[in-house]
Amino acid sequence: MDTDSTFTSRGRAVWTEIVQAAPIVQYFPDGALLVTPETGSLLALNASGACIYEGLSRGQSRLEISTALTTRFGISRERADGDIEMLLAREPVAFPGRNLATEGSPFRFARRGAGFVVTRDDRPCVEIDLDGRMMSMAPGLSMVEAREAVFWVTAKVAVLQRTVVLHASAVRAIGARTLAFAGPSGAGKTTLAHAFAEIGAELICEDSFVLDVERDTGSVRLLPFERRARQWTDAILRAGEPGKPIPAILPPLDQEPGYCLDEILIVDRARRSGNALVAKPLHGAAAVAGVLVNLFWASLDRAACEWALGRALEIASRISVQELTAPEGRQRLPPAASAFVGPYTRKTTSY
Repeated sequence: MDTDSTFTSRGRAVWTEIVQAAPIVQYFPDGALLVTPETGSLLALNASGACIYEGLSRGQSRLEISTALTTRFGISRERADGDIEMLLAREPVAFPGRNLATEGSPFRFARRGAGFVVTRDDRPCVEIDLDGRMMSMAPGLSMVEAREAVFWVTAKVAVLQRTVVLHASAVRAIGARTLAFAGPSGAGKTTLAHAFAEIGAELICEDSFVLDVERDTGSVRLLPFERRARQWTDAILRAGEPGKPIPAILPPLDQEPGYCLDEILIVDRARRSGNALVAKPLHGAAAVAGVLVNLFWASLDRAACEWALGRALEIASRISVQELTAPEGRQRLPPAASAFVGPYTRKTTSY
């Protein structure tokens, strides 16, 4: 690049590092998602940011990127240059301040040797092979410790076996639709589900469920996971002998009652206000990111990240994904839930 087309040294350093990490990039009309394997970072860009990143990844000069912005968005050269400066001057922020590898749990799940290991306070508890089909418990674990570790890792084992598991609670509202409340630990998923149950909704699950796309109809089928995960944990503990590998194939879920999922509502403890439940539709990059960050993750290798992004794209393209604002205070939730489902009368399909 010549002097007139170079970027600031800080901007060049930060964004060069991102480009060199070879993230998986998915472009949308309203922006782009960048998923970086191994680190698990998820970066969401708006439309102009996506255009700038595309130019950076192609090694274009500042002038070339500015020209692309003016052509694509019909803005002035001055505005385009300002957008570039603004992007480069700002530290990239993951969506929404989260990392796919971060979890609020005493257990840790990490790659080790030819598989994975679950640890607690740096003490190995469970080892699992790469495809999640064999498992062994560490010698010296008490029955309580073993049960906690095995049950905790069931969702990750399911993911390794290429099953989509969403970190969410779910209810089927009376005469209305099936709703999922997704978000990080402590976001209020279970509290919201119980508030809906208080007004007569069917409580389907409190923390996780499997998602399966019906190829014939295109609908997204929700399959409760928690009860089957407990049964699977019991079977592993009965069959397992510490230090010896045992099969870890999850039991089939097709005998569980299924529900046609209508909406995924993204909840966050930081988003509390008013006396009503207010849903704001998410589209494109934001909708896919909302699903992706709430999927259970196991491996962060490139193939696993591509698989997860593909599933999030498929789910977000078939059902409504919304950002939910909820009232502060447990007592306000049941009346807010009643008002939220009141206008809807369409009956949710059950399989």
